[in-house]
Amino acid sequence: MPKFIKHVGQVSDSGKKCVVIFRSIPGEENSCLVIETEGLSSQYHDNLMEAVESTSGQEDIDFFKFAQRSTFFDGRNMLEAMHLSGWLKKYPTSNIVMTPTREIKIGLNELNVQLNQDEAGRTTSSSVNAPEGKTPGVLDDKDLANQMRSQAAFFKGEAERLLKEAEELSPVNSATVNTVAPTDPAKKGRGRPRKTI
Repeated sequence: MPKFIKHVGQVSDSGKKCVVIFRSIPGEENSCLVIETEGLSSQYHDNLMEAVESTSGQEDIDFFKFAQRSTFFDGRNMLEAMHLSGWLKKYPTSNIVMTPTREIKIGLNELNVQLNQDEAGRTTSSSVNAPEGKTPGVLDDKDLANQMRSQAAFFKGEAERLLKEAEELSPVNSATVNTVAPTDPAKKGRGRPRKTI
């Protein structure tokens, strides 16, 4: 087991262990998506933790990137299976404490600030000449934008999948069609015809 493990932590108010899949959500930077590992079956739990602790799983700063290109033991895409199984839970980043070692504990909200600052420093130091019209030392948002696009694409895909499943379970128009009373053809043509003058 690695001495320092990224992506693992616990929910502050419940103490439940978790794996942070999305450190933040597009448009909701103070929210995250995690999986509470204690609620998983042993096979999925072990498979997930093996993925988290793997060299490839530790290379990415965001675990969802690794999960997007990985599968569980049953052959399902890891990220998709997490969503479809209802394991992803939304929490404020301030309610998640990261525990990369037994000795180190840091709030996810604090960690996100540090990681964003580190990313800003790397971007600044790697820019020898600032592009025309760009002030030297200002953070280039390209990497952040790409991350947000990737996250947005995932959520869009999941939203479309959920809508499709909902439509299959109960089509939107079926309720409208069923509530309209059918016309009784026997009632047509009864009564006297109008008199014409």
